[in-house]
Amino acid sequence: MSPADRTALTDRLLLEHGEFDPFEFLLRADWLDYADFCAWQRGEPLSLQAALQVPTATAITELEDAIRHVRAQGLQRQRRTDSRHDSSTDPHFMLLCSNLWARPAGRVQGDLFQDSAAAFTRDVLRAALACHDHAAAMRSLARLRRESPREATEFACLLDAIGGDATTTPIERLDQIEYRLAPAAQRLLGSAARRYLAPLWVALAERLAQLPPDSDNLRLHPSHAWMAAGHWRDAAASITGSTRDWAREPALIARLATIQARQQRIGESRRLRMQLCWQFPKAAAPLLDALDADDPDSALRRRWPEFRLAEPPLPIGRFPAWLLLADARQREWLLPDQPPVSLARDGDRACYRTLHHLLEAPDDILARRELKALQPELLHAYLTLRDRGAV
Repeated sequence: MSPADRTALTDRLLLEHGEFDPFEFLLRADWLDYADFCAWQRGEPLSLQAALQVPTATAITELEDAIRHVRAQGLQRQRRTDSRHDSSTDPHFMLLCSNLWARPAGRVQGDLFQDSAAAFTRDVLRAALACHDHAAAMRSLARLRRESPREATEFACLLDAIGGDATTTPIERLDQIEYRLAPAAQRLLGSAARRYLAPLWVALAERLAQLPPDSDNLRLHPSHAWMAAGHWRDAAASITGSTRDWAREPALIARLATIQARQQRIGESRRLRMQLCWQFPKAAAPLLDALDADDPDSALRRRWPEFRLAEPPLPIGRFPAWLLLADARQREWLLPDQPPVSLARDGDRACYRTLHHLLEAPDDILARRELKALQPELLHAYLTLRDRGAV
């Protein structure tokens, strides 16, 4: 993660939740699958360190820098009350995760002496809703109706939605969660919104899996709900494990590539996205144009707009070869004899293989001549970068 990306994520968490939660930082950075995090919270024999999708040293360094950033803004440490001891995880990593950081005036829990009765009731209600504790939430909501009737109405819709999907169709439930409950939870529950929403998304994903496949509306594909829940492995399995021929659907290839990137499997994600360029060039352009600003494949995110602005413009099928020059890592991720290359059209496949070979054997004159015949612009770019010592 670049310093700019880390600062942007940290500031976004502060803006959304008013505090810095290291666990939320790891989840939002896609370094933890939410299913693993929930299993760890439930006390299952899973090491949080083993569940990380990046090296522990990387997570520690990024957390330390993020904490320095929030401390510089005046936030102060607050000890978690629900932190689980994990003896199999690096002690320093767990120490970093064992605190929240909030402004001095902010408190995670209300205080009977310093806060109003309504504020205390809100805190208890938020905790109950996050845990889907219907009985406790009902009691707190009844108190809030006496203390702050207007607020109680907003919280009531979140309570009603717990276990209330049996009376709605899957598409109605999807619209309800996406357009009503998610915005309300973010506004009312703050950092607890993820914990409240995830079980709703999981239940919806399981319902969507029972429906006949709808190729025209990918919002109804189970992977959509699994992704919203942060269950990346389940999202991938809902694509690759179904009877649907996802390899013939550009939108599903693109979605699987996004899921792989979110699991920090950048090489697998890159291969799928290059496959899109070779097999479905017309569909690939808008799908790559729509890459999320925080997509973990930062090199692709940065280089794709450069390719689109290249003069003279190159065919989309030449982008994988062009990217060999822009990102050296792809030379290991996508070798010329791997299946995605074999799926390319003859000219695109030959172009990729020739340039890949030329990068390994720069003095091969025959390879230079072949690349010139295939795509002279790529040979010119290669020679220019080689003169600069950049390849």
